[in-house]
Amino acid sequence: MSDFADFRVAPGARVKLSDVAPPYKGRHPDHPSAAAERQHYTERRRALQELL
Repeated sequence: MSDFADFRVAPGARVKLSDVAPPYKGRHPDHPSAAAERQHYTERRRALQELL
């Protein structure tokens, strides 16, 4: 997931949560557009869980 860079905060930096955009949607503007990716990670998680 490459979105992590958008949320990184430098050590010691002060962050005001009021400055963070609450409607952030990432790569998907709505739930249906994220369905394929969500399904992919659900199946991957199931497969990894079997290994445990």
